[in-house]
Amino acid sequence: MFILCVIGKIGSGKDEVAKYLAKRHGFFHIDLGDITRDITREYNRTPTRENLQLSQKEYREAHGRHSLAERAVKKIKEQGSEHIVVSALRIPEDAEVIKHAFGDTCLFVEVVADRAVRLTRLKARKSDRDPTTEAEFIEHERTEEEHFPSEAMKPFIQKTISNNGTLEELHKIVDRLLRDIL
Repeated sequence: MFILCVIGKIGSGKDEVAKYLAKRHGFFHIDLGDITRDITREYNRTPTRENLQLSQKEYREAHGRHSLAERAVKKIKEQGSEHIVVSALRIPEDAEVIKHAFGDTCLFVEVVADRAVRLTRLKARKSDRDPTTEAEFIEHERTEEEHFPSEAMKPFIQKTISNNGTLEELHKIVDRLLRDIL
């Protein structure tokens, strides 16, 4: 079994990496964001960014900071795929639970992109959850950093993908990474 855990800020391309691995390379994709959306619906809330953050906060407070990752581990074990990509890990407890459950079969990869590139991507994807102005983007980043400090994830990161280019360039980088590690 091989598990690639993708970490990154909003608009960095972490979800694109996970989707590409699933579509092109047959990885089973587990998105902690999807788990959070499920929890938000369980709380009978509309999945706005604010409600997602609130639901995740309340769920972690009620069930432990490790609880989202435990749901992910359960899904990984239930489906039995040999290649898995896990995205949207936000706090060290997420990484610790997955690392503890699967050990050296895990690789933690951070996807990074310049702030201006990320904002341009968010505007282009036109999701109602995403900030659309620079002021909203800056406020969103401040709030995200407050709840999920990116520095706390640094000890887990084993590889970094720079994603300031095109989608095609990102796919080539991911293909090269897979050749190197598999």
